[in-house]
Amino acid sequence: MRNTQHYELRPARVALGLTRKQSECLSFIENYIAKNGIPPSFDEMKDALGIRSKSGIHRLVHALKERGHIDFLNHRARSITVLSEVA
Repeated sequence: MRNTQHYELRPARVALGLTRKQSECLSFIENYIAKNGIPPSFDEMKDALGIRSKSGIHRLVHALKERGHIDFLNHRARSITVLSEVA
């Protein structure tokens, strides 16, 4: 069952060059950490964002890292850290 909930699209993020899905992913990560105290797993992101494969999440997460919004340790579960807070 796919979750059709969309996460807040922040115009400031689009202006920074993030795609709609990248912005939704970053918002989901921030909200998940605020609510649960730990970062989401790739499976949780995949289900929440309605993406069919982990490779799709992998591409989004790496794009966010390349743009300096998050950081994570390779091959470590739940190691995402949000580096930037954009309004």
